[in-house]
Amino acid sequence: MLGNRPIINMVFPVVNYSEGSPENGDFSFPFQMQLPEWLPASVIYTGDKHSAKMQIRYFLHAQFSPLN
Repeated sequence: MLGNRPIINMVFPVVNYSEGSPENGDFSFPFQMQLPEWLPASVIYTGDKHSAKMQIRYFLHAQFSPLN
């Protein structure tokens, strides 16, 4: 069984460029977010070559949008 299920859907600004777009370069945007207490930890289990693989993993999708 394969599948994805959204757990948290939130939008929050990390940085505001009030003077326009930033210069070209590499950027770092530190942030924190609280995950639900009931959320299981990331895990991967692989048995021998004849058994199934099981894993729980999480992804963060970040999007940069211009201010209007």
